[in-house]
Formats: sequence, structure tokens, C-alpha cells
Amino acid sequence: VGDNSSTQESQNRRKGLHFTSRLQWQLGQAGEGGGDMFMLSPSVFSNEGRSARQFTLVQRIAQPGLDDYDSGTIDSGSRTTSLRVNSQWRQRLGISRVELQGGIGQMHSSSDSHREEFLAGAAAPLRTVDDSSTVRDRSANLTLKVSTLLGGGDGSDKTASNEHSLVTGLEVEALRRTEGRV
Repeated sequence: VGDNSSTQESQNRRKGLHFTSRLQWQLGQAGEGGGDMFMLSPSVFSNEGRSARQFTLVQRIAQPGLDDYDSGTIDSGSRTTSLRVNSQWRQRLGISRVELQGGIGQMHSSSDSHREEFLAGAAAPLRTVDDSSTVRDRSANLTLKVSTLLGGGDGSDKTASNEHSLVTGLEVEALRRTEGRV
């Protein structure tokens, strides 16, 4: 069992941007159509960070082959960006209502790290480790819902005891992920 202690100093920087909006259009004349509308909702999220660390390892009892360095540095960074657009269309058709919702999106994330370990008195690093990775997601979804009022007339009397609805729908979603590491 070794008797080690270490000290470290680090600096971190982070920044981000988040944007979401909603654009909505009422379809038909005011008061007609019972809430017919079309909506678009784009969003962007982006985060970025960098980190720099310096560390010193003090070994009171040396263990050959383990932790054979005295100091080191680690520089690392990451970035994630996500773009998405969602939409919704709602339309009344006679006694039925149709709702169609969908969205497409893309996310990209990358990270990198560079580590150098030094032995006291040596000019060149004893060991260097570089690592980087990327992830890219692409997604799409679509939902269709149709609801029809059964046995309750036009639906204007919400307290009617014989009011029933038939609701059916379909949902489809796809996601494609690509990952890489060096």
C-alpha cells in the first residue's frame, strides 16, 4: 500500500445559449372551427466548456510501475448543440377533431482531453494521453390523433350523461445515433 498525496489547481470556463420560441396561427374565422390552429416551435441549445488542471503527486512510499510521475496537466473541453423544430396542427372536421404533431431534431456533442504526466527533472512528458469523442443524434417523430364525439350531440352540453368519444391514433418515432472515439 502506497502513501500518496496530491495537490491540484484548475480553471473552468463555461458558456451557453438557449433559445425557444412559439409561433401560432388560428385557422378559420374567430369563433369558428373550435380551436383550429397551426403551431411551430423552434429551439436551439448550445453549451461549451473548457478546463485546465495542473496537479502534483507526492509519493512517500514509491511503488514501482504505479504512479511513476510527479506532476501533470490536463486540458479538456466539450461542446453540445441541439436544434429542434416541433409543429402541431389541430383541425375540426364535422364532429371529429384531427391533431397532427411532429418534430425533427439534431444534436451534436464533442469532447477532447489532453493529459501529460511528468517526472521531476525531465523536460519531455513521461506519458501523453489524447482522447476525443463525438456523438450525433438525428430524430423525427409524428403523432396523429383523431377523436369523434359519440352519442352526445355537438358537445356543447359538457354535462350530458350519454356523451362518449372514440379516440384513435398513430405514433411513429425514429432516432439515428452515430458515435466516434479516438
